Amino acid sequence: MSLSAIKTAVFDRLISAAGLPTLYFDNVENTANPLPPTANHLRPFVLPSATNTIDLVDLDQEVGVIQVSIYVGKGQGEIVSTDLAATILALFPRNLNLTELRIDDAGSIAPPFYDGGWYITPVTIPYQNLC
Repeated sequence: MSLSAIKTAVFDRLISAAGLPTLYFDNVENTANPLPPTANHLRPFVLPSATNTIDLVDLDQEVGVIQVSIYVGKGQGEIVSTDLAATILALFPRNLNLTELRIDDAGSIAPPFYDGGWYITPVTIPYQNLC
């Protein structure tokens, strides 16, 4: 599976989920929503890692992480981002198969941090793909 196919599978799953705020994709102009964003939003990324060779013939394993950064306006408390993080993790549970993309390990929520007027909570989900 190509990296673009992996990104498409992940992004389509996020787009089709109910109850999530607006998604802002890297290097995509969002004409329906303001730039810079003014409301709570998500920024998803697929970050590939090194490819592992599993056998001597030609079986490779592509691994990486899906990261969704949750942006919540400063002063809204941490429960908003915690609930969104739980929703995102539920979209990518352990043993999920998306075409050839597989989620074998549970995702995690990193400690939040502030950036300007935003309270940002990173959610990270490891993935693998056997080529």
